[in-house]
Amino acid sequence: MNSLFEMVQFGGFIWASYAIAALALMWMFVASWARARTLAKKLRAMMQEDASDNNDNDKIT
Repeated sequence: MNSLFEMVQFGGFIWASYAIAALALMWMFVASWARARTLAKKLRAMMQEDASDNNDNDKIT
């Protein structure tokens, strides 16, 4: 089992590569999630603004 973690002479490179890949995937997930959350807030605000504009137009006529 110890040889699995050592991976002969390339263990440091391999485990560092796994760590970098995991960090990159986490960063991409968090960035995508934050972007989707921001866009959802903007869309919600636009929809509320549009709904209030429609209500104002109904009152005029």
